[in-house]
Amino acid sequence: MELSEIHDAYKEIKESTYHSVPEPYELDRKYMEYEYCYLESELYAVRKKGKEIISLVKARSPLQAITKVLEE
Repeated sequence: MELSEIHDAYKEIKESTYHSVPEPYELDRKYMEYEYCYLESELYAVRKKGKEIISLVKARSPLQAITKVLEE
């Protein structure tokens, strides 16, 4: 993968629509600080709200993806 392809892929991920986790009461509040974007089969982009740092995570659900980011 060339640098220009990486840059284009990052730009596409950055400009994708991100979603917040629904606010069920049993979840720890720290989950509410993150948002996610589904990219493709079991691949999510996760970032802290208002931040530009994006983590790419292989997971089966948005909650699992955010949990993996929290464990890093």
